Amino acid sequence: MNKFGRAFLESFSEEQREIKLEELKSILEGRLLKALSHKDFFDETYRIIDGLKSVGHDLWSWGYDGSSKELWGGDYMKPSEMGQLKIEFIFPGQVNVFLGEKGGRRVNA
Repeated sequence: MNKFGRAFLESFSEEQREIKLEELKSILEGRLLKALSHKDFFDETYRIIDGLKSVGHDLWSWGYDGSSKELWGGDYMKPSEMGQLKIEFIFPGQVNVFLGEKGGRRVNA
């Protein structure tokens, strides 16, 4: 995950970021392919989030629909420190990754 660290991703131009976000999305979806149950899927998403936090991303759960979707983003209670990465996990195996203050452009499946 280190090549997707916060400072590294946020230093790129928008075009370069889109390429890196697409690469990150592909890696994350690959990790989730084996997670066939809700439990396995969301257990793996928490491992992914922990990995991204370990390389500097400010990620907090923004919402869970109770069955299949969870959105993660920066701490909106601390806007001056808030990270720009946002990730939406959708069971089974779909990930949307985007960067930016207001959600930015999504990299969709």
